[in-house]
Amino acid sequence: MQGSQSLNQTRDTFHSIPKKLKRIGVYNGDIHQWLIDLCNELSLGRKVYLFGAGNWNVYPWDASLEHLERYSYKMLTVPGWKPFPSPKLFLGLARSKCEAVIILTVESTPALAFYYLSKFLGVKRRMVIVEDNHRPSSTIWDSMIWRIKKPFIACMYKTANILVAESTASVHYLQKEFRVSPSRVLVLPHGVKTNRFRKGDFATATNGSKCVLLFAGELGKKKGADILIDAIGILVSEYGLGEKILVRMRRSGNLTRDREFASKMNNLIHLGVVKPYQDMTNEEMIRLHLNADIIIVPSRLMERESSDRCPNTLLEALASGKPIVATPVGGIPSIARDSVLYVEPNNPRSLADGIRILLTDPTLRNKLARKAWLRGTELDMRTYGQNILKMLES
Repeated sequence: MQGSQSLNQTRDTFHSIPKKLKRIGVYNGDIHQWLIDLCNELSLGRKVYLFGAGNWNVYPWDASLEHLERYSYKMLTVPGWKPFPSPKLFLGLARSKCEAVIILTVESTPALAFYYLSKFLGVKRRMVIVEDNHRPSSTIWDSMIWRIKKPFIACMYKTANILVAESTASVHYLQKEFRVSPSRVLVLPHGVKTNRFRKGDFATATNGSKCVLLFAGELGKKKGADILIDAIGILVSEYGLGEKILVRMRRSGNLTRDREFASKMNNLIHLGVVKPYQDMTNEEMIRLHLNADIIIVPSRLMERESSDRCPNTLLEALASGKPIVATPVGGIPSIARDSVLYVEPNNPRSLADGIRILLTDPTLRNKLARKAWLRGTELDMRTYGQNILKMLES
């Protein structure tokens, strides 16, 4: 892939590193199922410590607690405030004597502190995984904070042993903002435990007279929830497809506080076109994917911040082997490649037309479903974990 190098070339770039690591630290601000799955893969024959700032993923927090115990995960939560790293977390890094660290959400303040502490402690294998693809400038405050942090971020990218980007968009961002040579960066989207989303051999869902459309993202502008609602409105009012589709999407989210969005969504619920669901466990979400006919990932192209970095909803859709309609923004093209039907971002009519094409073309649906199945297999977590270990232990 342009802007990156092969795994073997990447490994040859770095200095000689002792093999068979025994202790690895992993930092990510949020806790996701895929992160726990990565730790499980890395922990085969070695000790893994998971560090972070709290959970803000869309699944119930309690479902993750039993997994976190084995990784000595610690955080500090003040009632009514977002969880943030406890000082004990950084003390835990010192006590763990990790031989290598893997750091995600790298431009956050806690992640920067974690990186420099690991460097101070003499951790020689420092892998930085970059998700961002645009400098934050949505507000004057965001822009000012980023400018203050930029020298520390630049030094981190310069001194990290291994640089991994979630997408080619992240490579371009590193090159533009920090003058990082693309030859130093490996493009490697994170994986998903594919077999969780597969029951038997490849097959497309059949839901009778109605086609079930799934939007599994958060109800936020970055995920394009408002674009989707407008597109569904076009399918119903202009194309007369209200009787042929059933849209599954979340009931709660930031956009529900927007009066116009809430009114449009409630109208579609009243018509029986949208059937919202409450937050679900991972197992319930898997069943939702398996019962869908088409999965929609309408992420918005952002002008003043990173577009959708490496959406888990897309990875899970690919693992499910479903036909997908998506926008080519942020990390999506690097993840999906040619296995989805792309539509113009920020454009409800383009999205509506893309959905309509799949509704009326079963041959294309089956073709895209097969491509998604194969791409999902390539992005399996076991392969991802093995690639990470090869880079750390080479």
